Amino acid sequence: MSEMERPIEATSMLRTPVDVVRTILREDPGSVLGAPEPDPRMLAPHRFDTTVAVELGAGTSTEQAVVIELGRTPADEQQLAVAISWEATEHERILPSFTGELVVDPDGGGSSLTLRGTYSIPFGPVGRFGDAVVGHRVARATMSDFAARLARRIDDEARRTAHLRDQLGRRS
Repeated sequence: MSEMERPIEATSMLRTPVDVVRTILREDPGSVLGAPEPDPRMLAPHRFDTTVAVELGAGTSTEQAVVIELGRTPADEQQLAVAISWEATEHERILPSFTGELVVDPDGGGSSLTLRGTYSIPFGPVGRFGDAVVGHRVARATMSDFAARLARRIDDEARRTAHLRDQLGRRS
């Protein structure tokens, strides 16, 4: 880790078991991460356009357009760990990027979702000072919000697909 990167982690609880999260991330990650980014060369099937809410403090936030890149979802391990990163689609040198992993562990009848990795500190030495003063607090709030929103999307998608399976089962 360079001096222009800082570690970060956020965890959120899911009602959805790990095996269902794995299926969602393998079969339709865009349903929880955003619209697949068009790539005419088809080199990046796991890139998604979405937004990240940037918490500015005092109840103020803004949304930043980002491209998320998701690694391949492993087939069958008890713990699910997938590489994930994002970078801003505009103002790349001003806004931090994130590189790390999305980890889903069993937790009772559901699971826990953890995003852990590092974010880049923009603006060089001035950015390091700003990060020490307020930037890291903003980054933690942003990461916590993203983890909570992703957990809600996964739980919603799991309920939606279970409902569809139930309906199809009744028609058979």
